[in-house]
Parts: sequence; C-alpha cells; structure tokens
Amino acid sequence: MIFIDTNYFLRYLINDLPEQADEVERVFHRAIEGDEVIHTSLVVIFEISWVLRSIYESDKDAVIAALFKILQLPFLQLEEKNICLQALNLYELANLSFEDCYNLCKAKSLGCDTFGSFDKKAVKLFSTIGD
Repeated sequence: MIFIDTNYFLRYLINDLPEQADEVERVFHRAIEGDEVIHTSLVVIFEISWVLRSIYESDKDAVIAALFKILQLPFLQLEEKNICLQALNLYELANLSFEDCYNLCKAKSLGCDTFGSFDKKAVKLFSTIGD
C-alpha cells in the first residue's frame, strides 16, 4: 500500500523529470495489475490545483483536465472522490474556485439546506445545484 503525495502526481502530469515520471508509471502499473493499493488525500488534490495554477501558471481548462485525469484513475483510493468529481464538474461551469465548488458539493452531500457565506455567487449557486 502506498500513499501518493502531490509531487508524485505532478511528475506524472507534467513529465518534467522523466525518470521520476517513469517511477510513477511503474507504481500505477502495479496498481492496475492489482499488486499495489494507492491512496491520496483531499489536501493533495487541492495542492495539485494550486501548484498547477500558481507555479506552472496553467489556465482553468488545463487544471480541470489534470484533475480529471487523476480523479478518474480507477485504482486511486480517495475519500470523497465522488464529491471531488462533482466539484470539478461544477468548477468547469461556474465562475468560482475549485475549493468553493468543493465546499458547495460537500454541503449538499451533508444535506445542508443553507450555505453560509458572504460570497453571493456561491450562495446563489448553492440554491440551484441538485443533491
């Protein structure tokens, strides 16, 4: 069993250090074969988004594509993976941050009927998204 941190995923996505990217590919291949269980966390997902935007200056579409690539790995174990995917879909459509979209989806998943925020766009969007 292995926990994968942000820099591992970044090597996979960016392939700027081929030797490290190859190592990630080997770990993923072992997971595909059922010989490895891979875990990560929500913090890692949010760090990937931040690093791509802030350090690599990726645009929103590139960040969305990268996060979908990670979240759709069938062997990746991640608590709240479905909420992350919902948030990513919402982020694609909304003029809010990925983090805000995650919080909206998380609130809906908890059955909240109100979203307490001074961000009027988020509050308005919360009332329109399904459960």
